[in-house]
Amino acid sequence: MFLSEVRITNFRKFGQGTNGEPGLVLELNKGLNVLIGENDAGKSTVIDAVKFVLLTQSREYSRLEKADFHNDSNELKIECIFKGFSVNQAKDFLEWITIDSDKQYNLRVFLTAKKDIKGKILIDDVHAGSDSEGQILHSKARDLLRTIYLKPLRDAENELAAKRNSRLSQILYSHPEFSMGEDHRLVEIIREANEKIRSYFDYDEMTSDENKILRSINMYLSKFSDNKNLLRSNIEIAAVNLKMILEKIDLLLVTTKSGLGSLNQLYIAAELLLLQIEKTEGINLALIEEIEAHLHPQAQIRVIDYLQELSESSTSPMQILLTTHSVTLASVIKLHNLILFTEDGYTPVK
Repeated sequence: MFLSEVRITNFRKFGQGTNGEPGLVLELNKGLNVLIGENDAGKSTVIDAVKFVLLTQSREYSRLEKADFHNDSNELKIECIFKGFSVNQAKDFLEWITIDSDKQYNLRVFLTAKKDIKGKILIDDVHAGSDSEGQILHSKARDLLRTIYLKPLRDAENELAAKRNSRLSQILYSHPEFSMGEDHRLVEIIREANEKIRSYFDYDEMTSDENKILRSINMYLSKFSDNKNLLRSNIEIAAVNLKMILEKIDLLLVTTKSGLGSLNQLYIAAELLLLQIEKTEGINLALIEEIEAHLHPQAQIRVIDYLQELSESSTSPMQILLTTHSVTLASVIKLHNLILFTEDGYTPVK
């Protein structure tokens, strides 16, 4: 399955036609789609519109603002149309899916929002279906439509560093390699490591060796404790819980000097872990803004060449929606993958 069409009505720069039709109807390729053009032409508007409807795997929080409504309009609508379903993918959307005249599955998912007289924004639940009202798309189905999103100015070092809910831990936790959960071998490895760490810092109750680190800490704690609540501590490298273990992991380049460009490539490589998984359900879609950020021209070409190759893979195809200002990138992209945005609209390059 892939996102075949995005329709936008009264969202930011895209208003609506004289007969109420969407201000933008953008048809997309199955594989790579590169939106290129001048500033404020609507490239990021398309990316944000898709994000509002489909959400992202990293679960970034975003909300509609008054400024998101086109001019003086009080209602906006964003529609995402999906095609190319396998039977296995279609079964997860049976309540909302339709069959067209070519006997192909179609899914229309849409978000509407209104602005009341006081300016308060009222957002409907995301709906799906062929009619104007549709039916609410429940959370399990929405999760199957979540996209991977790479920000335009990526703080790659921070995203890949060990911390609570790090992007790296989210990527790893979602990977099939860790589908066994708490039965994964890594949990046992950390449990064994914790035991060795404890034995190194541990102490013998029968000895008087006050220099033992853990014994000293616990002695101080005992002085601070009351008889009903004796405080004690332990030393370990991670809690024996898969999610918390993955949050302790850093992804580092094997080099002493890692510039912004190299770290950016590392971050993109990490995200590709999820994109390259052969999916039998849900969508395999990446939204990437300004991939050229921090990359010199030769690196830009290597990255886009590989993304173009991945998008055309016969074993695990992926769909990529990418914005750029780089003429270097545009020079090596196949023409049918280019969509030129200008102040007056967009033009697919044929």
